[in-house]
Amino acid sequence: MAFPGTRARWSKRAMWSDCAATSSAIATTPAGREAVLMVSEKVAAAFEALASLLSGATPAAAVQRYRQHAAANAKRLSAN
Repeated sequence: MAFPGTRARWSKRAMWSDCAATSSAIATTPAGREAVLMVSEKVAAAFEALASLLSGATPAAAVQRYRQHAAANAKRLSAN
């Protein structure tokens, strides 16, 4: 909630610092480390899909590559 005359100011550095601190706190257990890894992999795959779409790839090709990432992650998880 904003009050009149005030503005929330968030710098990118502060937000990334908070994200890093949260990730570090979560990553103290095996399940937490897996959660952090899973989220970072999904974000990377989504950026890759977006980049391929912006460079002219078909939506089907972008989805196929995203599914390859998901299959690799599922294989890694089932091995543990």
